[in-house]
Amino acid sequence: MILRSGNLVASLLTTLCVVFFIAAGNRAPTKIIDGFEIDTLATNLRVPWQITFLPDQTMLFTEREGRLRVYRNGKLLPKPAFTAIDVVLRNKTGVLGLCIHPD
Repeated sequence: MILRSGNLVASLLTTLCVVFFIAAGNRAPTKIIDGFEIDTLATNLRVPWQITFLPDQTMLFTEREGRLRVYRNGKLLPKPAFTAIDVVLRNKTGVLGLCIHPD
């Protein structure tokens, strides 16, 4: 009996998680503080990680799998600016950091 109720609890938790994530994916931008909103700038990214800005406000960010992406003038450039090869992807590894020289 304990095994069956454990399976029932696991099934219910799994169902609730699936429903939560489906519902969360269809929400409008979320207000966090008066005057600010969270909005989606780009989609279909693979684990975006580090973000930095150039002096002209161009946004650079890494994707864990080894891509350096560029977001400029309100648009994500279709091709990565750079792609690292042979990136090891385990736990919290991959291309995670980004540092730009100030000049």
